[in-house]
Amino acid sequence: MNFINSFLVAGLFCLLAEVIREYTRLTPGHMTSLFTIIGSFLSFIGIYPILLDFGRGGSSILICNFGASLYKGAIEGYYNYGFIGLFQEMLSYSGVALTSAIVISFLCALFFKPKN
Repeated sequence: MNFINSFLVAGLFCLLAEVIREYTRLTPGHMTSLFTIIGSFLSFIGIYPILLDFGRGGSSILICNFGASLYKGAIEGYYNYGFIGLFQEMLSYSGVALTSAIVISFLCALFFKPKN
């Protein structure tokens, strides 16, 4: 059942992305920013934690999860350190993912040649 729930949650987000891409002129960069903001907003109103419980892997690998992680770190920093904590703790939950993405991208760039 976990696989079906993961497929449904990830599929809904992908369906939403395809509909937005088909009927607007947004670039992939705009879509990435939009879905990061959607993840933050869904986390703000309390829906994204429910999606994480329901969809598990299907909702934790999407770019929306990055937005939810930014929100979670920022709000925790605000509770601990006040206003400056919003910026101080924002990357606390997503720092490992960003670091590993940068290192893996660098290693791929060293070992593989892009084709024109």
